[in-house]
Amino acid sequence: MYIFGFSTNYIPLKTLLLPGCSCPKCGRIGSLEMTFLQQEQNGVVVHRLNKISGKLNCGSCGAVIPGKEWTSDIKIFFEREKQNLPVIKSLKISAYGKRLIGVAIGCFLLVGAIFAADKLGLLKENGKQPYQIESENNARYIAHPQVGDICKVVVMEEQDPDNAKYTLFEILGINEAEDQITVAVHKKNSADRTWNDLSEEQTDFNRNEPLTFSLKDYKFSSFTNDQNKQANIRINVLAVIRSKR
Repeated sequence: MYIFGFSTNYIPLKTLLLPGCSCPKCGRIGSLEMTFLQQEQNGVVVHRLNKISGKLNCGSCGAVIPGKEWTSDIKIFFEREKQNLPVIKSLKISAYGKRLIGVAIGCFLLVGAIFAADKLGLLKENGKQPYQIESENNARYIAHPQVGDICKVVVMEEQDPDNAKYTLFEILGINEAEDQITVAVHKKNSADRTWNDLSEEQTDFNRNEPLTFSLKDYKFSSFTNDQNKQANIRINVLAVIRSKR
C-alpha cells in the first residue's frame, strides 16, 4: 500500500526474435521481436513485482502489435519464454522515501528543539513568545500612530491584485481633528514580499511629495484612497517599526 501514491515502471529483462511467427500486420515471417518487461511500482518504496508483460515489434513494417492482436503462435512463444526469465522480486526504500523520512526526522528534531527551548525558558520574554510581542506591538503602533513610525506596506491595484508592490511609509504628520495622516513614500519598492529594507536615512524617503490618507482607515491597517483620489489602489499595513526615543 502506497500512502503518497506511486508510479509504475517496466524494466526490460530480455529481447528475443520470433523466427517462426508471422507479423499480424504485414504477414512477414521472422521479423518479429519481443521484449519481456517486469513491472515495478515506485513510491515510498520500490517494489519489483512478479508480473511480466511483453512488447512486440515488427522490424519489417515497424508496427507495435498490441496483445489483443497476438496470434496463438505468439502467445505460446511468450508463455514458454516467460518461464525461463531471471525474474527478481525486490522491495526497498526509494530515493523519494528516504527524502520523506529525512524530512520527518528533521521536523521531529525541530519540534523537539523548540519544545526543549520553551521548557528552558529560552523563547520567553515576560511570559510571551517573540512573535506574540511583535504582533502586539504592530497592533498597538497601528492603532496609535506616531510621527516617525516606519511602516512596511503592500500596494495593490484592485483590478490586478496579483501585481503587488512592497514599500515603506514614514509618518510625517497626524491630524486627529481632520482625520488625516501624512506619509512620505520610500524611494524603493519590490514585488518580493520578503523585502524589508527599513533604512531611516533622510535620502530614502521622498518627503517632497507627501501623501495624505484617512487616519481612521490607517488605524484599520487598510485604505483605498489618497489625496489624488486613486480609488483603484489598495494599501495594507503589514508591520510598523517605531524607533526608541
